[in-house]
Amino acid sequence: MAPSFPTPPKERTLSIDALHGFGLLGVFLLDMPMFVRPVWGEFFPLLHPSETGSSAVVRILLTTFVHTKFFTIFALLFGTSLALLFERAENTDTDAELAYFRRMTALFLIGIAVGVFAWYTNVLLILAVCGALAVPTARWEAPRVLRGSWRILAIGAALGAFAIAGGAVTGGASEMFVTRVAYLAGHEHAVFSVWNFQELTAYRGALFLTLIPPTFLLFGGKILGCVMLGVWLQKTRSFQHSEQSQAFWKRILVWGGALGLPSQFLAAMLAHFYPVSPLSAGAQWLLLYFGGLALAGAYIAIICLLAANDRWTRLLSPAAAMGRMGLSNYCLGITLASLIAYPYGLGYFGKLSTASSAAVAIPLWIVCLGCSYFWLLWFRFGPLEWLVRGFAYGRLPKMSVNSS
Repeated sequence: MAPSFPTPPKERTLSIDALHGFGLLGVFLLDMPMFVRPVWGEFFPLLHPSETGSSAVVRILLTTFVHTKFFTIFALLFGTSLALLFERAENTDTDAELAYFRRMTALFLIGIAVGVFAWYTNVLLILAVCGALAVPTARWEAPRVLRGSWRILAIGAALGAFAIAGGAVTGGASEMFVTRVAYLAGHEHAVFSVWNFQELTAYRGALFLTLIPPTFLLFGGKILGCVMLGVWLQKTRSFQHSEQSQAFWKRILVWGGALGLPSQFLAAMLAHFYPVSPLSAGAQWLLLYFGGLALAGAYIAIICLLAANDRWTRLLSPAAAMGRMGLSNYCLGITLASLIAYPYGLGYFGKLSTASSAAVAIPLWIVCLGCSYFWLLWFRFGPLEWLVRGFAYGRLPKMSVNSS
């Protein structure tokens, strides 16, 4: 199987790369507060005393503008890359299915390593599984892909709403459940506040495994459906700079913003000010599910419309460079965040508010942005992208930009 060489920068799609780069900012903004606080309290904010002041405002803003939107974007981009790989393999001797399955296997293994040694709520595992499941859709016609994606999204929404409203995940607001969550949060705080690498890693690995089933139950349908939507976007050439695609993204911007913003604000109000009940939990879930998809579409539309304007090309280029090595930057950001939070680093676990921890995400993103720019002056791939590509094609490609 012939190795696939990187697309020359001038032939890359700026909007796709830039979306990967800006998507990482959203991931860091959402994950950083969870790094420095017990995950059980983050998953169930109404079960601990309400935050006030700047932290309450930041949490509402994160729920409205960030929560669920950016993993949705990454799932869509996964589908786009899947369709692109199959298109580029048509005139070569590359076995597209085998290459993509190998890529997803490598991502799956990286997701396990990240989950055990750095961050137990990473979505690499579920992205890899859903990416592999979506492979047959790369051979389908665009209308069939679109119909299938909405069916999967509807099934995912129904399963998630049933689980949430029925108490399979939230467990209700019973006194026993509140006590159990408080105990788990306290135990997590004790483990992550003391330097004991073996105990810390064992606990993190166990928590990672514990969270896999509910993660797949709640988000598997949405991620798979969004991967399929990404395949459809590529098949319909929505990322090309044509009048048709520009008109499409303008409609997505208007409707996505009009439906997404109010629904996400309402979801934030339900999450942080309304007592937990099956009705409120189910309503919040559906608002975040479909409203989050609409707002994510509006975000994508903004980048695509800006990328079509020559005046914005240079401003988007740094984020595009970051996006070209998105996996490496994700793992770099996760590693730096763990060093900030855990006792083998700065040990800020339990010491930062939501507002201050979210603020840390911005310089974290800027560091990754700068590293990407300088790295790509010398190398054609990010380090993890290089390894994944080598695993996928059976041979490590040349790394230096000066390699022939």
